[in-house]
Amino acid sequence: SYIREVTENKFHILNSDAEDTEVLKKKSMICPDIRVLVVDDEPMNLMVAEGIFKNYQMNVTTAESGGKAIELCESKEFDLIFLDHMMPEMDGVETLKRLRKIYADTDQMPVVIAFTANAVSGAREMFLREGFDEFVSKPIEPLELERILRKMLPKSAISYVDENNIVIPEKKEKGNSIEDKIRELESGEIHTDSGIQYCSGDLNFYVELLTTFAKEAVRKESMISDLFRQENWKDYEIQVHAVKSTAKMVGADSLSEKARQLEMAAKNNDNCYIRRIMKLFSNSIIRLCREYRRYWKWTATNRKGRQKGRRYPKKHFFCA
Repeated sequence: SYIREVTENKFHILNSDAEDTEVLKKKSMICPDIRVLVVDDEPMNLMVAEGIFKNYQMNVTTAESGGKAIELCESKEFDLIFLDHMMPEMDGVETLKRLRKIYADTDQMPVVIAFTANAVSGAREMFLREGFDEFVSKPIEPLELERILRKMLPKSAISYVDENNIVIPEKKEKGNSIEDKIRELESGEIHTDSGIQYCSGDLNFYVELLTTFAKEAVRKESMISDLFRQENWKDYEIQVHAVKSTAKMVGADSLSEKARQLEMAAKNNDNCYIRRIMKLFSNSIIRLCREYRRYWKWTATNRKGRQKGRRYPKKHFFCA
């Protein structure tokens, strides 16, 4: 690929001189026309990644599985692949092995970056041993992502634009805006400031993300509860791992932590611990949905152009 060709002899390119440092303080990074493939089995992770990478003016393609990623790589060219580690059926390591077979007789192998919520000590070294070029943790931290991009992309692929050109929406009168209302969730299960930060300060994108999370949360809880009753700990681990990441993205830190504990318990075959806190985990999801339902009711009655007396069906409220 374009990146691989440029960086073959000097693989780790760092823009670390003083001039670049000053540029970064005043400008926003863009990577126009870089072709990126994001592979993740969680629709919400794909949604977030797509939104973030498009902010860098990249051409973004998404795949919901390792198998789909292989199909896409056989028909399209990519410069970067962000590949989720924990996926059902074919995980990131196995997907990478198959990708290397595809590119074995060419010099077009894209740079492959592990995309994982398991940012534990030694994770980077493990991924490098498995053949990944780098790794970035989920939820995506903009500063960390830009560090990786500066490291893996040639200087010619990166540009900077004046931050003064970024349009900041005018705030509405206090007490009557979506921003004020969404921040009322701060007192419940959700830390909205953290979620908005993960969305690069884009409030509308955060609301869209939170809506997607709330829609998926009850379905996900039901799936995890079924796996719990079946004692299918392998798939159970994968599903609570996904909740750990997506909950963190919307600022549901307490739920994310419970999911992390359940993931570790499943990994260590600690079934007693899982049984002890599984109900707390399920109740956290229910409370979160109730908090969101309060916000959604307000949004429905304050929506511009709504019909007088319009009633929204219960299916929009996601939980009882």
